[in-house]
Amino acid sequence: MRLECAVGVIAGAGVWAVLQNGLTFDNAPVAIRNIVIGVIVVVCVLMDIVRSNGTFKIKK
Repeated sequence: MRLECAVGVIAGAGVWAVLQNGLTFDNAPVAIRNIVIGVIVVVCVLMDIVRSNGTFKIKK
């Protein structure tokens, strides 16, 4: 399980860097960059919740 977490963290950091560099290269304003990356992070977290629970409900 720890190796899977490490791979996920490395992949997430790589995607974050590619997005940041791509949006910077495209001369996107900082506010737009932050919004795009924030939306992608929220979508990824929701996808992880669905993957682990099978639904949008958060386990308590």
